[in-house]
Amino acid sequence: MATKERLAAMAASVATKERLAAMAASLCAVCSGVMVVKLVVPDPRDRALELRTYVCAECGHSRTYSVDGGER
Repeated sequence: MATKERLAAMAASVATKERLAAMAASLCAVCSGVMVVKLVVPDPRDRALELRTYVCAECGHSRTYSVDGGER
């Protein structure tokens, strides 16, 4: 994949604040349980981003999203 395409793909995967709020309120894809924030760490690919991991309170299923860390 070309560098330009890779950067565009990474930018498309970055969550906006609106999407982040929706993710936080979303339900688990496995059991429809409530997803809660479990871990927030810097994104090693881009220091302006954070990796936020959400875990289902019911079954433990997890999802990680790259989001704007607010340092730009």
